[in-house]
Amino acid sequence: MNYNKRIKALKKSFVEDGMGGGSYQVQVLEDDIKCSIAPIKRTIIEAGGREEEHSMLKVFTREPIIGDDLLFEYLGQRYKLCSWCDYGKVFLYELEVL
Repeated sequence: MNYNKRIKALKKSFVEDGMGGGSYQVQVLEDDIKCSIAPIKRTIIEAGGREEEHSMLKVFTREPIIGDDLLFEYLGQRYKLCSWCDYGKVFLYELEVL
């Protein structure tokens, strides 16, 4: 498998402001992850007859990145982690567009 693509892993965390509130901030967890990417398109037809498209990415990498509230950035577009699987030598991450 050719790992010629690069993707960023981001972590979303809640930072309190000291007055009972706060805001979500995104920090870079890993900047340069070598991976191979296979784009997928799924079409879901709702009951009303309206079609809705969800584009997803399958990301194959050797580097394990597992955590809560992870976001990924690829070519300026942010994705959320839907599912992941460990195949021993390769990790598969399924990402959906935010």
